[in-house]
Amino acid sequence: MLPHKSKDNTAKAKLWFVLQSVLLVLAAFIVWLRTFQLLDGYRDNVIEQSIWAVSGMLFLRALGEFKVMGLFRTEDCGDFTRLDRRLLTPLALLFFIISWPLL
Repeated sequence: MLPHKSKDNTAKAKLWFVLQSVLLVLAAFIVWLRTFQLLDGYRDNVIEQSIWAVSGMLFLRALGEFKVMGLFRTEDCGDFTRLDRRLLTPLALLFFIISWPLL
């Protein structure tokens, strides 16, 4: 399911997948912190700037890298590009739009 052309790139693709997953969990934690800050009426510049970074990360993920993932992909074959077109890119766009009220 990961985007790779040969068997040699499988380990690299798995590493990038794990890195992206860890970053999304970290982003969810930051959003959770920000939500409780806004409910308490407290403003913290560090968490607010972190939300800007999370929002930017989601926007860049939605744009993609212009080859196998994102809105402007050039390849439309393979299992990963189908999954990306149907699920991953729309989710990144949705999460990007949902992150706006937290700013």
